Amino acid sequence: MKTLKRLACAVMVAGMMTFLWAPSGMAAFYETSDTFSTANEAVTLEYWNTDWGVLNSVTVTFDMDILSSNFTLINNTGNPASGTASFNVTAALTSPGVPPLMTAAFATIGSGADRLEDNNDFIYNLAHGESVELGGLHYTDSTTGLVGAMFTASYQGVGTYTFNVAVDQSVSFIGQAVTAQIDPASDYSGTVTVSYDYTPTVTVEGRSYEIVTTEPDHFGVGLEAGEYFTADGSEVIDANNTVLPIHSPAATGSLIVSTLGGATRSWTSVDTGFNPNLECDWKIYRVR
Repeated sequence: MKTLKRLACAVMVAGMMTFLWAPSGMAAFYETSDTFSTANEAVTLEYWNTDWGVLNSVTVTFDMDILSSNFTLINNTGNPASGTASFNVTAALTSPGVPPLMTAAFATIGSGADRLEDNNDFIYNLAHGESVELGGLHYTDSTTGLVGAMFTASYQGVGTYTFNVAVDQSVSFIGQAVTAQIDPASDYSGTVTVSYDYTPTVTVEGRSYEIVTTEPDHFGVGLEAGEYFTADGSEVIDANNTVLPIHSPAATGSLIVSTLGGATRSWTSVDTGFNPNLECDWKIYRVR
């Protein structure tokens, strides 16, 4: 299941993490994540849309929690065999996209690791023809790191991209090697999270905008997606509050300018208490 959330200005209160929005000029965070539950699975993540603000950096976090099934060691060597069997579980993260985000972009994440690994050792001592069943443990690992600055542009766009997760189980030996039969894991789980650190932008004073997405009352009291407003230059545009600038009126519309024949889209004056965004009835008089 994919979850998308924006985080900024974290405050710890009695063990609970509270996330606050960041005003213009202050860095904010937007996270996109997806989970995997099979041995080979694609996770879907969201590109950073430059309409939301200026992207500063990209951080990727990758974790796994795999519950292995049993594996069986069988001694068919013709002689007694003993040693240590190391059961290894890995989860590799790769990108099939163009550009391949994982090839070079992960040069700085987890000291170059885009592959998680955990293992447990089991001691065995088997006569010829004997076998032993082992395993059934949890294998966990995680890594996080900053994507190299020269590769952050690859994460900018519209829509989604995918990473591939491939989980593998294997057995290696110290001592006399025997035959290993490995069952599929009992449970696969893990998460890939991409966090975008960005600086929100602000509206241009006097310009009209159409609201695309908005938090309650963000661009004005009662204003919702699909409605319009004239900016005062202080409205913040970010990942949860997006707009489309209105560059010219429709065929049945008009532009309001501050002076006769002027180009500044604003009011000459506004009476105290008058909010043009809340008015539903207009009368326009011709000025001679």
